[in-house]
Amino acid sequence: MKKILSLSAACLIFAVAQAQTPIVLDEDDFAGEGDSYNIVNANPLITFDGDDTGPDYNWDFSDLETISLGVTEFVDPSDTDPLYFFLWLSSDIAQQTASDIVNDFITIEDIFNFYKLDNDEFSLVGFAGTISGIPFPISYDEDEIIYSLPAEYNDVSSSESGFDISVPGFGGWIEKRYRTNENDGWGTITTPSGEYDVLRTRSEILIVDTFTYDVFEIPFSYTSLEYRWMAKEIGLPVLQINAQSILGLETITQVIYKNFDVVDDIDAETPAITSFQVNPNPVSSIADIQIVNDKTIQITQLIITDINGKVIMEKNIDVLNNSVSIKADLQQLSAGTYFVSLTENGKTLATQQIIKQ
Repeated sequence: MKKILSLSAACLIFAVAQAQTPIVLDEDDFAGEGDSYNIVNANPLITFDGDDTGPDYNWDFSDLETISLGVTEFVDPSDTDPLYFFLWLSSDIAQQTASDIVNDFITIEDIFNFYKLDNDEFSLVGFAGTISGIPFPISYDEDEIIYSLPAEYNDVSSSESGFDISVPGFGGWIEKRYRTNENDGWGTITTPSGEYDVLRTRSEILIVDTFTYDVFEIPFSYTSLEYRWMAKEIGLPVLQINAQSILGLETITQVIYKNFDVVDDIDAETPAITSFQVNPNPVSSIADIQIVNDKTIQITQLIITDINGKVIMEKNIDVLNNSVSIKADLQQLSAGTYFVSLTENGKTLATQQIIKQ
């Protein structure tokens, strides 16, 4: 009997020793100068519950559907426009993004995010881009903390940041940002690129904007949510899900995961189409959908759906080696989130989220 008990105890000790333990993130686990990553924009119409998390959890996102592919690059801040030098002084790394800021009041293109990265934190210190072709840096009054380092399970951090700028040809833009981060889960995640041991972080960001023009003030506020799954020595999240909270309902707006291989036989360094934008966004009445396609993939249909996948508008188009501008009348739609998709004979090529005011 003693031998049996001893054997059972030994097996139990071995099993405990083999059990997964939560990872701890440090400075070396984030992207650095010269790093470049293939990324996949996946279809945001997925089943996802942000409350599905905890210790030793298994997340399965192996069936994500590819919409488009691209590359994100990290550079030395001093390699960006010299007019951004104030951001150079407070940052350690800059990330070139493929997204623009477009709303009823302002359009910012060619955007770089500037980050601080050291032993204590990974934080956003500001961003820069072009407004009507003019380089324009925007520095936060306080760093927006994304991770306090080292990052461990159950850690909670928060920060308040913002900016107050004058916008050429428009007026003023004041933004206040209130972010809370919680490392609320750890375990294993599976994406189409593989399986990883990860730490999950949920971030909630309340954003309060005030746009001024002459004597008019236009307030606008919303809550963004970010779910990030980080693995050791990977550089950026192996999966990130972004959402917006509208009337207490979370609506997924973007799903991005890190890719190592060519997906769906499309070159991972080239998006399926050259450019696809919806302006303005948010929109109150007429949306201008601009498509530039100089690829060999033919766009045959434009579809607008609600958050439940119900088709609101469907239009046959023919975009191959050309560009088009399509007007969509959204005045009769209820306020909320919708998705504009481009397809090729039923296959989704690209999707943009749009908010109807």
